[in-house]
Amino acid sequence: MDSLRVAALAGLFFLLTSFGVAQHQICVGRVGGGDSPTWNIQQPTLQAINKEASSRGDKVTAQLMMAYNDKGAKGEMQAMKCDYGLVINTNREWPTPKGGGLKQEDANADEKNPHPASTAYLEFTLLDKNAKKIDKFKTQIEMKQGATAKDVQSELQEIIQELANWALDGMMAK
Repeated sequence: MDSLRVAALAGLFFLLTSFGVAQHQICVGRVGGGDSPTWNIQQPTLQAINKEASSRGDKVTAQLMMAYNDKGAKGEMQAMKCDYGLVINTNREWPTPKGGGLKQEDANADEKNPHPASTAYLEFTLLDKNAKKIDKFKTQIEMKQGATAKDVQSELQEIIQELANWALDGMMAK
């Protein structure tokens, strides 16, 4: 009989403590900016946030949204009942080209003349439920001549993991 009471009390305790922990929802926006076609990081970011929240024991759910800036995110976040939003902006800085003017189209131009070295800038903005900016996380990746996003995958994975930690820290601090 005592073991039955202990089990009932333990179950009641678990039930009450699980309701006492707030569930947060974050919506991850699609990638925007001048270099957005290069970076496929929306889905990996969502997965990293879910995995990190689970490992920490944080009650967080993440879902994708179509908005890529704070203005567009406001209505979508309200419709999806998001407590937080994360928008992603990417740009690339290329070296100043030599010469100039129009060049002839050549089907093999990329093979003859690969992309020059460049710097990819990634900016992530954490938004509150009213799409007001809470914080920004900026980083960059140096890309060698001819490099594509696939060539910097390991660096990108590190950035995404750091981003997941940063976003969760920002959410849980509120």
